Amino acid sequence: MNVHLHSHSHPHSIRARPRSRAGFSAVELLVVLGIVMILATMAIPAIVPALRRGQVNDAATAIVQIARQARLMAMQRLPPANNFHYGVAIIDSPPAQVTVALIYGTAAQGAAAILQDVNSKPIALEKLARSVMVYSGDKELRSNGNTVCWYYQYRTGVPIGPSGGSFTTTPISVGCPAITVSNVWGSGLTVTAGSISPGTAAIPGLSVRSVDDKIRRAIAIYVSGIPVTGEF
Repeated sequence: MNVHLHSHSHPHSIRARPRSRAGFSAVELLVVLGIVMILATMAIPAIVPALRRGQVNDAATAIVQIARQARLMAMQRLPPANNFHYGVAIIDSPPAQVTVALIYGTAAQGAAAILQDVNSKPIALEKLARSVMVYSGDKELRSNGNTVCWYYQYRTGVPIGPSGGSFTTTPISVGCPAITVSNVWGSGLTVTAGSISPGTAAIPGLSVRSVDDKIRRAIAIYVSGIPVTGEF
């Protein structure tokens, strides 16, 4: 008995599986990149002003916070030895960067009296963004003496200013016009308090601005010692 095994070959019985594609083609990648670039171009006009506004707001906040810290420390201490007082210094620090620092010293020392800890590190110091400019009145800080300093009287927290190597005998304001103060230092006298960078009705005495001068925040320290800030 002969058994014949026949092998039948069916050409269509085994079908080739389609190959799966891995990754993107060059054309697809270019299309995606083009869409991303278009979206980025559309977003830039909105992003840049927002970044500048944030930098100006951060600069104003840094000045106000250090001013509050200096005032609080002055109010909590005993009469200062050697006529030292806490204060604030805004310093133009080349190249093109402004620093705000907590200071403690005499009026003659000014910005050089940055308060430091036992490791010779500043207690409170902030470097403002390079794109932020600080103005004293209508002049940028670097063209108007490079430094703005003021101090706080111990216990009262009232601003006082440098005067002939010592401190003023009356309160001052910073960034706003001089005002009349009654019963100064409890003496019963009425005096006109002086002002550092008084400014005008149109231009505040102390302000931070973006490089294009479109975003501006004024800073004022009134005779009470309370710092305030707002757009102008």
